[in-house]
Amino acid sequence: MNNTEHTPSSQVLERIRSGKVKMKPKIFFVLKALLLLGVAFLVLIVSTLLASFIFFGLRVGGHESLLGFGFHGFTTFLLLFPWPLALLDILLLAVLELLLRQFKFAYRRPLLYSFLVLAVVAGASGFLFDAETRFHDDRFEESKRGALPPPFQGVYNGAHPRAPERLGVYRGFVTGIGEETFSMTHDDQDNDADDRIRVVLPPPHFPLSSLEEGDRVYVAGEEREGVITAYGINVLED
Repeated sequence: MNNTEHTPSSQVLERIRSGKVKMKPKIFFVLKALLLLGVAFLVLIVSTLLASFIFFGLRVGGHESLLGFGFHGFTTFLLLFPWPLALLDILLLAVLELLLRQFKFAYRRPLLYSFLVLAVVAGASGFLFDAETRFHDDRFEESKRGALPPPFQGVYNGAHPRAPERLGVYRGFVTGIGEETFSMTHDDQDNDADDRIRVVLPPPHFPLSSLEEGDRVYVAGEEREGVITAYGINVLED
């Protein structure tokens, strides 16, 4: 007896001849591959936009300044980081990984390796998109005028919340400069005349001469009786 008659390949061929299994045309697999690649590309675009929005929020709020304020600033940065958005982006990357696993070039590689590559690509693309374009800045300006449709209006309105003073973070405009201190408004939401003024004692060796009245500043420190003893100060872009 010929053993090849009972091999898996011969059994599949027999089922095809009997009509139990129908062969699908090659165009079916081509269209399926194109559809998967299209969805994967769309997910990658959304993930990149989400990553760029995270970088935009950190930039426009000034929180990226904390990374230059030592260990205390770094721990505060972790508290202020938009973790829900980051987790949503990780979920999108996981979906993208599952889609790419349908192709031979992806499933042969270790899962963690492929996911890390996707995370680096999406993160780097998001950073460059925010740094090199004004896409989010323009949408943010439109949201101030109420020109964005929902839900984007609410998303961009929430991109610049008040500085979380409970965590020792203050943001505002310089209103006066003394010999050892300077004064600033309590926040930069409106810069009205009724804004509360605080005195800031800069950290040692901070050059007060680098400040000018009207500068928008980000200050991290501890406030007592209206005086902020700062451990970090950064001048923000307008």
